[in-house]
Amino acid sequence: MDSHGYGVLDVTTERTQMDYYVLKDKRDRKSAASWARSYRTLSGTQRVERTKSPVG
Repeated sequence: MDSHGYGVLDVTTERTQMDYYVLKDKRDRKSAASWARSYRTLSGTQRVERTKSPVG
């Protein structure tokens, strides 16, 4: 995790998902952010799994 960015947490009754985004240049306020990875846990489980895309 040498990159700088932010996470977006999305919670529904079916699942909770965290999408991580990284900044191209942390010193530039207008720097573009790109999706890096996402993890989720499905309702009723205690398992965290990596997902293939961010919440749409």
